[in-house]
Formats: sequence, structure tokens, C-alpha cells
Amino acid sequence: GQFFRSGPTLSRWLFLFNPDRPAFKGARHAALRKAINYALDRPALVGAHAYLTARRSDRLLPATLSNSRRLYPLEGSNPVTARSWLARAGRPPKTLTLYTANYPFSFLSAQEFASNLRQLDIEVETKPFDLPTLVEKVDVPGEPWDVALLPVESRYPDPAGFLIPLLHGTRYAARINAANRLTGAARVKAWADLEVNLMRNDPPVAAYADTT
Repeated sequence: GQFFRSGPTLSRWLFLFNPDRPAFKGARHAALRKAINYALDRPALVGAHAYLTARRSDRLLPATLSNSRRLYPLEGSNPVTARSWLARAGRPPKTLTLYTANYPFSFLSAQEFASNLRQLDIEVETKPFDLPTLVEKVDVPGEPWDVALLPVESRYPDPAGFLIPLLHGTRYAARINAANRLTGAARVKAWADLEVNLMRNDPPVAAYADTT
């Protein structure tokens, strides 16, 4: 018989929050971002991908670059905890605009995301684009997207290769650049601490899968 080995890569799928939009602007809206992380049904989102091409994850970094432990549910949505965090979010939005690629599995993932957020009484308006257009639009200042479903990858095996392109020009950039200036053991610790701190206290994304 034939045997196949499946392992994580330096690429992953996540929902990126737009830090310039009213729903997510500033650390005071971290409660909403945490609520969404708890609301995600990661098994269902991964199920939209082809067999063995994705593995559930809640990390900011790909598993091969990450030292963090799990913070958010991998077994399915946790609507009770999600609504608890939503209650701390002040006035959460009634609608969010999601940009996504026009792949068949992206449509399915977008539908699942919308279903997950209905648990929080938030409706999702989905706008699909071909991938090059999607990547372009996400980088345009003032573009009216709240969340973007994106594949993100590092070009080399270091957290900087993943985080700098993903979060350049945002309020997270100064902390990322500070970690990137370090070397050796101090650098490793800085990236590990930054990942855990961001995802626990001020998550810039809701990740759901490493590619394999």
C-alpha cells in the first residue's frame, strides 16, 4: 500500500481584522476580537478544505514557528464564552464586511464564518475577489473591509517573515520591529512572548488552520 505523511508548512489560513475600521480600531475593541475567536468552529472551517490540506490551529504564527499553547477552542465553537466576551465589547457591530478569495472552499469557509457570527447576532456581508485583487484591496488605505479571509505564508523560517508582511503599518508594527531587532535566545523569547500576549490580550486575527 501507499502511505502519506501530513505535516505543517509555513502557510496558514486566518481571518484578519482591519485595525482601521470602527469595529476593531484600538485595543478597546479587543473583547470583540476575542469573542470572534471563541465563536469560530474550526473543525467546520477546516472541513471546507480538501482532505489533509489543513490542520486546526488558533495560533498567530504557523505551528512550525510557534511556541504558544492553545488559547481558543479547536473542538468547535464556544458560544457561551464568545457571548461573555461580546458583552464586554460595548456596542458591537450589527454587520461586518468580509473580503475573501473566490475559491470554492473560501466560499464555504465564509459561509461558516457568517454562521458562527450569527451566534453573536452579527450579520456578515461577503465580497469575493480573485486572490491578487483581494491582496491588493486589503492593502489599500480606507478600503471598506472589516475582516479578510486570507492565506498567509512566510517566505523563510522566522516569525518576522510572517508577521511583518501581515501587520505592517498597524499599531502592532512597533512591537514586531522591536522583536525583530533581537538575536539568539532573546529573539526566540521575544517572539514567543509577543505571540502569546497579542493573541491573549489584543488578537489581530482569528486563525483557524495551518496548511499541510
